[in-house]
Amino acid sequence: MPVPLPLAALPALGALSQLCWMALTVRALRRPPRQATSKRPAVPGRRLFLPFTTPQVAAVVSRELATWRRDPARGVELRSAWLTPLLMVLIVASTDWSWALPLAGPAAALFGAMAAINTYALDGTALWQLLTTPGVLKADVRGRMVAWALLFGLPSIALAAVLWAVTGSRLGGAAVGGAIAAAAAGCAGAPLLAVVVPAVGSDARDRIHPGQQAGGPTGGQMTIFPAVLLVAPLPGVIGGSWWTSVLTAVLVATVVLGVSPALTVRLLQQRGTGLLDAMISRDTAALRSAAGTRSPLTRPLEARSHNRPGGLHALRR
Repeated sequence: MPVPLPLAALPALGALSQLCWMALTVRALRRPPRQATSKRPAVPGRRLFLPFTTPQVAAVVSRELATWRRDPARGVELRSAWLTPLLMVLIVASTDWSWALPLAGPAAALFGAMAAINTYALDGTALWQLLTTPGVLKADVRGRMVAWALLFGLPSIALAAVLWAVTGSRLGGAAVGGAIAAAAAGCAGAPLLAVVVPAVGSDARDRIHPGQQAGGPTGGQMTIFPAVLLVAPLPGVIGGSWWTSVLTAVLVATVVLGVSPALTVRLLQQRGTGLLDAMISRDTAALRSAAGTRSPLTRPLEARSHNRPGGLHALRR
């Protein structure tokens, strides 16, 4: 076939595609707007039973699990966090590196931590309910941690253990220990960094599809990535046998999970009002302006949002 013929066909095909795209765009713009309807109607759910938790924490866990399924932005993060390690398993399984398969467990915990780095900003102005209800911040933080453990932490540990049993890898013990340590770091770090480096986008009430701007959490993800990545190898480096690695991971998890909830609650008390102002105004400068305040209780929310268009009173309505 002569060369000029296919070369001439390329711009012709491009021009034809452009005309088709213009015709489809005009057709879509001429359609009357359709009102968005929820595909998942709200129905009363059954009470979630969780051992060793209070009813308040169990209620937060139920809310978080439902939000991860229903919110378009969170749904994208949830699917991405699990598709990546599972694709890694399929790729590695087709090679001679089957000894590395258990390492998919720590990788799943790492991606889960990155997926949950912006939950407070994704919830948007609904944060005002937490700040104006006494005594619920502690239950909210612990409930978010438990929900993360159910969605990412425990499955990542189980993934490492199953792949260890299937492959008999010499790195199996270190991988299970790494998954425990990485899950603890992700469980503790995700809600903490969600308060420290929130990425404010469109409010949760306005999001109806995944393509809407929900904030760019790249900064938080690049912060938690090296933190979890440094914690995950510790059990394998410190421990010699598999049980030593697992024991070291359990000790690391106990320390991390014991310290982080109180720190996260304290930061929420100090920065919660500024975070809410940033969500109302869609301006993260409100976080910096509120950095000097000691607590949201020192200045009532009604006073801070009194003159702001669409402020707290509009949210309550």
